[in-house]
Amino acid sequence: MYKFLVENIDDAYKSLQQKGVKVIEGPKETLWGSRILLFEDPDGNILQLTEIDWRKYFKACAPK
Repeated sequence: MYKFLVENIDDAYKSLQQKGVKVIEGPKETLWGSRILLFEDPDGNILQLTEIDWRKYFKACAPK
């Protein structure tokens, strides 16, 4: 699976929808402060877009 970091997953999602791309899942929240979206490219490969909220990410990863 190929993964790509994006600044705004909602904009990316809208763009994929407008182009008729098959979205598999998402966008959905994760426990570690990101949102992910899975979709298929024309060859059937699964790709992932990730938007990270770095404050939430570092807070989730910090030792307690």
